[in-house]
Amino acid sequence: MDAAVQYAINALVGLALAGVMAYLKRLLAVFRLIYRSHAAMLHNQLYRTCDEYMKRGWVTVNDLEDLEELYACYSGLGMNGVGAKLYNDCKNLPVK
Repeated sequence: MDAAVQYAINALVGLALAGVMAYLKRLLAVFRLIYRSHAAMLHNQLYRTCDEYMKRGWVTVNDLEDLEELYACYSGLGMNGVGAKLYNDCKNLPVK
């Protein structure tokens, strides 16, 4: 009888662990999707903002503060490349 109870307990623990692992796997997939979508939105916003400032040819102090915060989040996610160049180009624009 003890072996049967132990087997049942092991089976239940195994099922519970399998359920937890499946849940964690799904949660990780959702987290990755949220990360990718957020990175894409930051990328888009940085490029649009820099394009606007470059076309205008100048920035305000508030523009620079907003751009710095946007770029900090963008680069914090490990994204740089052309975004870094655009950011630096905008930082060098005249301030009005």
